[in-house]
Amino acid sequence: MAGLRTLVSVLLVCISYHAITAAYTLAPRDKEDKSGKFSYQCGNSIATVSQMPNIQTCMDFRQLFPIHAAQKNISIPIQSWLAGMCAAEACPDEGLKAALAELSKGCAAELKNNSPHAGALFSLFTYYKDIKSSYCKNTKKLDFCQPGLVGTVDTLQQTKRAFLTVSAQAYCNECNKKSKVETPNPPTKRSESKKKGSLKVCRGSDLDEKRIQISLPAVKEKSEAPTKPEESD
Repeated sequence: MAGLRTLVSVLLVCISYHAITAAYTLAPRDKEDKSGKFSYQCGNSIATVSQMPNIQTCMDFRQLFPIHAAQKNISIPIQSWLAGMCAAEACPDEGLKAALAELSKGCAAELKNNSPHAGALFSLFTYYKDIKSSYCKNTKKLDFCQPGLVGTVDTLQQTKRAFLTVSAQAYCNECNKKSKVETPNPPTKRSESKKKGSLKVCRGSDLDEKRIQISLPAVKEKSEAPTKPEESD
């Protein structure tokens, strides 16, 4: 029980990731637990939601942890979670309402202060039906490195799409390569001078300890991108 309780803290406050096993059951945090930066009430609410019988399976809750902990790339764990969630029977309306009500109450302070971890989880329940109807087709073709998907909680909320917190290291390992501009064959001096460098979010050190927020990609028009493209130079 303690192991999975720790993983809830990981999802919310970016502490170290520990292995998760099916033998663990999520439990409320003790009032004396100071391991996380989120409130003890919010931790209890997350625990309560994760144990709701009509939420556990349909949301594929356990597969959210590998998304947050991944260091090599972001697409594989996100696609794995989507595959499990899409294969499961849909969450009932009453279950979604109960989960949102619990999070709204227990994580009120975090949501008010735009906590990325609590906000991301809240967005998954808020836009669950959209995810189920729009992202379960051609899941492996979704591009999570599309320009403009990285943003603050405030900007991502404006997209009206769910968002996730991921490791900057994992994002940069996968998306930095995709940001490079393909040069003509043979390349010209002009094309070489325009070749892009590292994405802004990928500069600096300690990327493995940094978390960023990305929204799920738009599935319709490119004009629906949440923000201007991530710049690089």
